[in-house]
Amino acid sequence: MLDMPSWVEVYWKYGDEDLQAAELIGSSNCRLATYLAYQAVEKWLKALLANKIDLGNRHAFEHLAREHDANELLERVCAIYAPLLGTQLEFLRLQAISLVQWPLNARQINGLRYPRLDWRTGAPSDWALSQGAWSRLHPQVTSFRRWAAELRRF
Repeated sequence: MLDMPSWVEVYWKYGDEDLQAAELIGSSNCRLATYLAYQAVEKWLKALLANKIDLGNRHAFEHLAREHDANELLERVCAIYAPLLGTQLEFLRLQAISLVQWPLNARQINGLRYPRLDWRTGAPSDWALSQGAWSRLHPQVTSFRRWAAELRRF
């Protein structure tokens, strides 16, 4: 019988791969690098949840697979891990949010995949993300990964 990887390992690996892809293109495409960084955060949060919930339960699996709002995922992670760590839920949530100081909002981040409407002109416009924005985001995401890796131990 094959030794199959766990959902935790798969989600974690995919998150790492999203971050690696973001690092590779960060200097040439900040918009896509930012989107991939968000995807990495989302997958690490899913790995933390997969570590504690029964994904053999179809409803739990489908709910996790379909959830793409990092705020919602973070709330669930904190609700599960705060008691394990003997800390307050709000403290754990604020700790995570302090590491990644950009909107953990799926709708806003998902919008980076598409042109936006310039309401003044009525024309499509590109997202104005500078190299500096990616340079500030990258260390935040790697710090978040270290935070999530610490939680994985519990």
